Amino acid sequence: MHRTPPKTFFNVQALRGIAACMVVLFHASEKWSIAATGRDSMAWSVGASGVDIFFVISGFVMATSSLSKGNGPQSAWEFFKRRLVRILPLYWIITTVLVIKIDLGLVRNTAWTGAVPLPFAFCSYLLIPYLHGGETSPILGQGWTLSYEMFFYLLFAAALAIRKSVPQFLTFVLCLLVLIGSFRTDDWPAITVLLRPMLLEFLAGLWLGVAALKGRFLGPRLSISLAVSAVLTELFLHPTQPFVGRLEWGVCSILIFQAAVALEPVIGKRIPRWMLLVGDASYSIYLVHPMFLGYYTERLKAAHVLLAGRVRLQDDVITLVVCLGLSLLVGIVVYKAIELPLNHRLQRLMRLRAVQIESAS
Repeated sequence: MHRTPPKTFFNVQALRGIAACMVVLFHASEKWSIAATGRDSMAWSVGASGVDIFFVISGFVMATSSLSKGNGPQSAWEFFKRRLVRILPLYWIITTVLVIKIDLGLVRNTAWTGAVPLPFAFCSYLLIPYLHGGETSPILGQGWTLSYEMFFYLLFAAALAIRKSVPQFLTFVLCLLVLIGSFRTDDWPAITVLLRPMLLEFLAGLWLGVAALKGRFLGPRLSISLAVSAVLTELFLHPTQPFVGRLEWGVCSILIFQAAVALEPVIGKRIPRWMLLVGDASYSIYLVHPMFLGYYTERLKAAHVLLAGRVRLQDDVITLVVCLGLSLLVGIVVYKAIELPLNHRLQRLMRLRAVQIESAS
């Protein structure tokens, strides 16, 4: 279909809020599983696919918000500054809080013994993968996704700086990097963990953004059919191989996202304001929620809602609903009180123009 692209994609805003809720439910199900059975059985692992939706959204947003603003070194620097202001301040604040808690011995994690090593802290703040304790995630665990985001931003800025066609340049580069990454072994440098097929989710979002800018969309019926098929696939197919599972999530996320874009004229302006607010606050929700899930489950155990060794569906539902509701509330408060005013102040300080849709990382 050909039609004039909308100025604002409300469906995308709502979808990133849904993606944040999926990640919260995934982590909450882990906490419930540990509280009920003493082990992590990942009761609702499909919620982790919210990250894949985030990556597709990021590629789309970069296309719709930046491709029309010119290229060259100055445009590349403006683009990258805007991304740094969007991603780093809140991440640095929460990471610092976590570092202080670790140094004071307030984090219950056997992997931490004493102060955080300086090289690990340095790499964590800069979102550079660093091998520590057998893992490459930063101090703030969910920051691993931000390493991929920042890597994509660097490549995007490089394409702008050398005045290349961004979609074509990134298609070649990302496919080449993923191909190289397919040969990766554990003895490769930690930073090469970024060369994973998940990079192609950014690329898919980028090309969907290019299509949207040109007014090219799939028809509503086909879009709905593909999205429904994707949702059913995620809910009922559970591949035993992690790579196959991640590939499934990536493809399904792309199909779900394209439906959200294609259906913008149909339902976009009917999205409730509270869903748009959750979308606005999705970054704060994503970064903050793991810090409190343990506390929520402890309170539920104290109230005898959760009992060790007891596994009941109603306990799972209660835990997920309580954790999701409180996580959204805390995330929205952090967004209103910290993220939003901080971003606005830094944008004014650095003389950056706000864009209509920001990336949900």
